[in-house]
Amino acid sequence: MKKWIAMLLAFAMLLGGAGIAGVFLRPEEIPAELTPYTTSTGETSESEAPQSSEEPPEISEVSEVSEPDVPFEPISKKDSPDVMRAVMLTPGEDFYVADLDTGKGTVKVGSMICYDREFPESARILMLKGAEIILVPNACPMEINRISQLRGRAYENMLGIATVNYPAGQPDCNGHSTAFDGIAYRPQDPGSRDTLIVEADESEGIFIADFPIEEMREYRSREVHGNAYRRPSKYKRLISEEVDAPFVRKDARR
Repeated sequence: MKKWIAMLLAFAMLLGGAGIAGVFLRPEEIPAELTPYTTSTGETSESEAPQSSEEPPEISEVSEVSEPDVPFEPISKKDSPDVMRAVMLTPGEDFYVADLDTGKGTVKVGSMICYDREFPESARILMLKGAEIILVPNACPMEINRISQLRGRAYENMLGIATVNYPAGQPDCNGHSTAFDGIAYRPQDPGSRDTLIVEADESEGIFIADFPIEEMREYRSREVHGNAYRRPSKYKRLISEEVDAPFVRKDARR
């Protein structure tokens, strides 16, 4: 079956003295098949959807990660259910973490895509798989609530999160890519600190985020979040397939 890549964002990662630097590349063009019946929110109405007996093409969102001088290898397909109808996107099957050899050390990098961000389980499973930094290709308005999600994911999992969003001018997008290092407390500082490393403006560009990877590792070895004090035996409800009102949706996929 024909597959379209609805969004491709690649990251080249370099490890320098200050930490990790991310190079954000321009996304590929969205296939024309999406545009006639997709609203600005990604939803589809029955009246707008084209009527056809043909099987729709599979449409996936894919992110890739590259080491220096190494061809791109897939690291993640969007795994979470999405607000679009089932004909719009093909879900992934897992969340992936890979060892990224930067030439100056190995960093464990995971990836989740756009709507995965809406679910705390996405970042949590990547943390449990060993991710130290999570890369998040994104395509929606980044405002205070969605940016706060990312801040929270970095904080509760004690890891770095770098998100790259479409710039203003792309449908329903506004830039504001961000990076958080997840270090909420430093012994030498009173109280908590802002974990934001960088927040871009609305324009297209290359924005560098320096992650203090050694400090992040030291922080993860002593603080209380992440997997330090979890009680998995108490969370069995999280893997239940049962859905009760008001969360029942006819188009939900699990």
